[in-house]
Amino acid sequence: MRKEQRRRIRIELVLPAWIYTEDKSFSTETKNLSLKGVLLNLKHNRVNLIKGERYKIIISPGGGVEIKVIGKFIDQTERGASFDFIKMDEVSFRNLFNIIRFYAPDPDLVKEELINPAFDVKDLDL
Repeated sequence: MRKEQRRRIRIELVLPAWIYTEDKSFSTETKNLSLKGVLLNLKHNRVNLIKGERYKIIISPGGGVEIKVIGKFIDQTERGASFDFIKMDEVSFRNLFNIIRFYAPDPDLVKEELINPAFDVKDLDL
């Protein structure tokens, strides 16, 4: 069994989501979510994703709120398709942060994640 290597709090949460490719959009739902990524349920959708490619993802927690991110496709397994968040605007980050804090077992730990960035800006290829 592989040891868990996640450094970010991940919450199990089902929310409507959409993935946008160059020519299509696909509706799906989240399975779990963190400040740095998402696992999407793609079992019912036939989406041909390319590892390492970036995709626009919109997550809708309701009430007209949308979390808009650019995510790099990491892998797809029987559990779902995993994406690493690369870019999002401030409003989307604030909404994501509030959702993670609300559902996290210890909201203070989510705040502490902001002290240790998940990436180094100089390593981003934006």
